Amino acid sequence: MNSLAPPAADTGGGVTGGRSGGGRRSRRAKKNRRYRRNCRVRSRLLILSWNAEGLRKKTLEVQRWLSDNKVDVAVIQEAQLPAKKNIALPGFQIASVARRVRGRRTDGPVKGGDVVIYIRDGLSFTRLEDRPLDASDDSTEWCGARLLLPPSQHSSQPTTIDIHNIYRPPIRTGESDEREDRFALTLRPTSDCIITGDFNAHHPRWDHQCDDADDVGRRLAAWCEAGDWSVLNSGAPTHADYRGNTGAPDVTVCTRGLARRCAWSIGDDLGSDHLPQLVEVVCHGGRPRRIRKTKWAFHKADWVGFRDGIERTLETSSPPPGATTEQLLAVFSQTLLAHSVEMIPRGARADPKPWALDPELVRAVAERREARDAMRTDRSREARERWLTAKRHAAITEDKAKTRSFRDFATTTLNKPTSIGLVTKVLRKMEGVRPRTAQLKKLTGRSWGLGEQQLRTVANGYVRGALEYAAAAWLPAASPSHVELIDRELRAAARAVTGCTASTPVHALMSEAGMTDAWSRRQALAARMVGLAASLPEGDPLRSVGEAVVPRRLKTTGWREVGAAALAAADAQDIPVEARLHHTLPPWADNSTVHFHLDLGPRARRAAPEDVRRAAAEERIRELPEEAVWIWSDGSAEDGVANGGGGALIRTPTEDDWELRVPAGRLCSSTRAELAALLAALEAPRGGCYSGGCAIYSYGWSLLGRLLQLRSGLQLRAAVDHCCLLDCRRRMMRFTVVELLDPSRLWRLRPAVLELLRLAADWWAAEERLNVERFRIPVTQSDRCRVSELRAAAHLQGVELHEVDAPVELLLGSNCATLIVPREMVSGEKERPEAARTRRSGGRAVGGRRSQSVDARGCGRRGRPAAAHGPPGPHTDSSMFRFGARTGPGYASPRDAMTKGPREELIYVPCIAPAGRHDYLATVDLNKQQVVHRLVMPHKNDELHHSGWNACSSCHGDCSRRRDRLVLPAIGSSRVYIADVSRPRAPALLTTVEPEELAALNVSTPHTTHCLGTGDIMISTMGDRNGQGRGTFILLDGKTFKLKGTWPAGDAAAPFGYDFWYQPYFDVLISTEWGAPAAFSRGLDPADLAAGRYGTHLNVWGWTSRRLLQRIDLGAEGVMTDILLSLDDRYLYFSNWAHGDVRQYDVSDPRRPRLVGQVFLGGSIVRGGPVTVTRDTELTAQPEPVYIKGRRIEGAPQMLQLSLDGRRLYVTDSLYSPWDKQFYPQMVKRGTMMLQIDVDTERGGLSLNKEFLVDFHDEPDGPVLAHEMRSVPTF
Repeated sequence: MNSLAPPAADTGGGVTGGRSGGGRRSRRAKKNRRYRRNCRVRSRLLILSWNAEGLRKKTLEVQRWLSDNKVDVAVIQEAQLPAKKNIALPGFQIASVARRVRGRRTDGPVKGGDVVIYIRDGLSFTRLEDRPLDASDDSTEWCGARLLLPPSQHSSQPTTIDIHNIYRPPIRTGESDEREDRFALTLRPTSDCIITGDFNAHHPRWDHQCDDADDVGRRLAAWCEAGDWSVLNSGAPTHADYRGNTGAPDVTVCTRGLARRCAWSIGDDLGSDHLPQLVEVVCHGGRPRRIRKTKWAFHKADWVGFRDGIERTLETSSPPPGATTEQLLAVFSQTLLAHSVEMIPRGARADPKPWALDPELVRAVAERREARDAMRTDRSREARERWLTAKRHAAITEDKAKTRSFRDFATTTLNKPTSIGLVTKVLRKMEGVRPRTAQLKKLTGRSWGLGEQQLRTVANGYVRGALEYAAAAWLPAASPSHVELIDRELRAAARAVTGCTASTPVHALMSEAGMTDAWSRRQALAARMVGLAASLPEGDPLRSVGEAVVPRRLKTTGWREVGAAALAAADAQDIPVEARLHHTLPPWADNSTVHFHLDLGPRARRAAPEDVRRAAAEERIRELPEEAVWIWSDGSAEDGVANGGGGALIRTPTEDDWELRVPAGRLCSSTRAELAALLAALEAPRGGCYSGGCAIYSYGWSLLGRLLQLRSGLQLRAAVDHCCLLDCRRRMMRFTVVELLDPSRLWRLRPAVLELLRLAADWWAAEERLNVERFRIPVTQSDRCRVSELRAAAHLQGVELHEVDAPVELLLGSNCATLIVPREMVSGEKERPEAARTRRSGGRAVGGRRSQSVDARGCGRRGRPAAAHGPPGPHTDSSMFRFGARTGPGYASPRDAMTKGPREELIYVPCIAPAGRHDYLATVDLNKQQVVHRLVMPHKNDELHHSGWNACSSCHGDCSRRRDRLVLPAIGSSRVYIADVSRPRAPALLTTVEPEELAALNVSTPHTTHCLGTGDIMISTMGDRNGQGRGTFILLDGKTFKLKGTWPAGDAAAPFGYDFWYQPYFDVLISTEWGAPAAFSRGLDPADLAAGRYGTHLNVWGWTSRRLLQRIDLGAEGVMTDILLSLDDRYLYFSNWAHGDVRQYDVSDPRRPRLVGQVFLGGSIVRGGPVTVTRDTELTAQPEPVYIKGRRIEGAPQMLQLSLDGRRLYVTDSLYSPWDKQFYPQMVKRGTMMLQIDVDTERGGLSLNKEFLVDFHDEPDGPVLAHEMRSVPTF
């Protein structure tokens, strides 16, 4: 009791005791002061009242500001909520909301307005229903809520505070505003109450800048005085309009008893023209503790400790005997929760939005607040304009930051196959956006967002999944109009996936998107249902329905009729349907004899090195019993669905090996085929009873699961790892020949460099036979021709040779004799000028006096050409000069074309329609990268191939010739079209050489076109009238384009034809060979190769004799489909259509070509393609697929076109439509491309221009195959 008595009064003695007592009182006083301060803090209630002027775009900043200032109640006016949806603020609950019910006019739109009250989580409240306004007031918006606070120390009743949110819109009665101002408050104070909002009322009582109150302000002030209400405003302005006028239309009033515990202030600028009002209320009761929703921080979790702790707890603790399933589940849940709390941290605050901390946004918001604060002291026009500018800038910056963040989030995070769950969450937030295809469009853009593969996955799962829910039951019975509605949505989704326009043909659009139209799906689903019903056992209800024959009473059909019709159309109605292999075992079945070991341990994970993973697999294999039977299996099917078959290699404990092969049916998948092979292996009589176990090697997890259900009575030991063994097998295939590889495709694996070396060796041999001397510069006196040597030449008798006693570095006529040999000589009468063109000169060397018979253009008086073919003359004169004006088409020399030729702007491309449509000549604008004109051929199945000009540089000396006609042979129909290209951007069809005219000459399949110096046009042909091989040439008149006959003398012809080139100086024409049209027109068949239906020779013709002189056998050729030489003879380019690369060789020294550039553009050996490379002397790994502007290159480089300056190499990827369909079917479905390769002409090198693409997928009538390119001359 003494310890509880009050201390005695100090009598002066005991200094120590006095100090001690003072110390105790001081510590107690500090503690009490701290306690009272904490009580005051805990009992404060902070209310925000703000006219947001649209809350949706300011949600981020408002959320952050509410959290930083610890606001408890947010009262918002002019929230402008979305239709049928509220705006949520994290950490707050919507206590009350009211939307605008009428607009300015009775029949006008209702927009803007809306009031809402947000109350922090953890505070209790009820919604107020009694409206404190006059019943006739239909324009003022109101909502209210009652806060339920804990009771005070002196009362057991809870404390309540009513909060009313009011927004009175400005009313300007007139023609555009039919509302009437009936604003009047009718509320009487009965308890603690706060009324706040935007009244649009001005009165000096709350607005110190107002000298004369308006009518609403006077009515509001009178109501406050009559009802004993207190105005909390301090008189500071709460609004600034866009003209710079400030005022206080926002008012907060409360009951007088509550006013003593309230403090009013103005908050920071939040992006509206109104400033927020802050009301701090001191409550009697203790303010409840903040309750924040906890959030698991999974990215900070210790998952290793989490797993180990759970396993340790479960191993050490034994369940109670006789425990039920519910009790065991409770024990496991408690263990899981205990270790979750220990190993996974939790946080109360939500992570900030990714764009919230954007530096540009933070600066913009700070500038806006500084400008708003400056307006309180500086009322100048400049300050007002600065605030308005800062406000607009902050709003725009926030939108940009939000857009950038979402686009980056969609491009990086969402654009992953493993992020499909995040995509689903994003789509759920877009549920207000209809239809679902519109949500799909919001996830991608031209340069950002989900990739095509991810979009295709989302479209099939999210859009198509909803459209075709349970479609097998109702889609076959749907009417065509209903199916069209489904197709319309599918096409919209396909356009969102591919980016195609609305004008894209349907079949091309759906093919590009990899989607099937609803009508085709209707038949496929019905056929699948028919097959499913037929595979079920006897007595199954679905099978009974499928086999029933019911007389039709309605026009509509169900899955039974539609499926039967689809199978009949596919000629599959008679194919027997095998019984279903899937027999689910009941849970109580005994499976203890079957063990599956699918995990090879942590060392075999995908992230581990290959050698570690292989060692882990081998270690697991060694653990298997030695007496086991080993089975290696595989299965395959054509296109994954047809003609399936499987095989297995079985090794017994006695090391006896045997193989078995089993068919799996005409309609069969590769998985089912392998399962059939495994079942046959397990049931093979030579396998015995598998008493020692069985080890099975397979690829599929689901396959082993089905084996578990089918063969539960066998003891199996399966050591399978989906990743490890797959990589091991790939590694083995690199060093061994796979016997299952199709022999007809082995030639595609031959390196193209071997063919290049073979052709180079043949060319060198031919060069030696022609005795072409090599240049050697500089030269010396020893290289000079001697008088004795001159006398030995009979044709040079009488020619004097002057002795030169001077250093010699270049001898024209000695080691460089070919440079001055005349290519063209024009001789006249006596004392008339003579002109000679040499290999070196670009123009002519003219000797003698100039004559009026030859004008400055090189033409005679009547416009006839001054040049003519003739023997070289001996005339020389010291007064020779260059005579180099351009006279006809083309250029005087290759160097002239390379240095003076303009940059290409247009290019002509023959386009082949693979679906039996009309081919056409496309005019491509290279600057716009698009087709600007299409010249459609009048016939179908033409197969346009190569093209050629009616005049070229061989007619450069003839000023009467023009390059204004384009010759278009068609190898499919044996027609020859002549196009008028005098208007380069709009070619027109001039005339046609019909196939009957060629058949009369026993020729067909025209291929390559070249113009001759005589004015005629020569075209190579590859077959006779019956389509058998016959290599010859036809001639067309260069002016009338009439067929003049064949070029060889008599019936001379090579066995096969293809390309050709001629050189009159060497009196030679060389042609190549392809094959018989009847053979190559149906695709590449190895049997045709073995039967000799393809050529392997170079054919050497005499130019003047027109006879076949020699045939050079090159052996089996590769697929180097195009080759060209730069105009300066420095670089050689060729395309390798099989492998998929374009190569650049430096042939400055023709005997030692050097590979200086290479680029892969698709091809058959890309990673994941149809060919697996087992051995390659050049590459260390198969090349990756190439994408350009979001599109994958499905084909391989084929035709080449080099710009005149040699800096740009254009490439197309179609060879010949039957071969395209055989080797690159996806290219045929999606159309070809024209690409541009940038060439380094100084050091050599090739690089793909990722900004250039002419896509032939989105053509008006569907995808086409682009072949040869021909640059349009711009002389």
